[in-house]
Amino acid sequence: MLAHYQQIDKRFAMLAMAIKAWGVQAEIINPPNGYLNTYTIYMMILHYLQSGVSPPILPNLLALQYNIFNGTLDLEKLEKIYDLGIKMDEENSCSVGELLIGFLRYFAYFSFKNDGIFVRLACVDSKKTEDEFFTEEVYDRTTTAKNLTKRKVRFVKTTFIDAYLGQYNGPNFKKFIHADRTFLEMDG
Repeated sequence: MLAHYQQIDKRFAMLAMAIKAWGVQAEIINPPNGYLNTYTIYMMILHYLQSGVSPPILPNLLALQYNIFNGTLDLEKLEKIYDLGIKMDEENSCSVGELLIGFLRYFAYFSFKNDGIFVRLACVDSKKTEDEFFTEEVYDRTTTAKNLTKRKVRFVKTTFIDAYLGQYNGPNFKKFIHADRTFLEMDG
């Protein structure tokens, strides 16, 4: 499904590459040590491009093409479907740099304690689980970030705040990618 979103708007892939590089450097993408996995970051980016910007950049493929993206179609058949003919009603002209700063801001202020990300529904809603960080897996409806403790979520959130504040006066990719920290140092 992610490959199809990339076909709809190339900014998805560009944003994913930049945020993944930053997340690894900032050590928030580090599943063996109890932090986020790459899939969760991709779901966060997808959510942001569906629900965190106006007008939305990406549609909800599951809602628009349920028969294709409901998880029952053979993967080989799914890979052969390239042109879905989906166009957004309004075009969002934000640059990748603007989207990057917006993504950082969005998650710097996101209420992980109370809310969950529901990509399947393209929305934020009150989470109904005890998970510290809830990003719904589209097909099994569990969280994609299964290993985060309250302390790790605090570190992730503070890392988003630091990255956002570091970009507040304008994009500085070099500073961003080196993950300068203002509020918190990694403590294991």
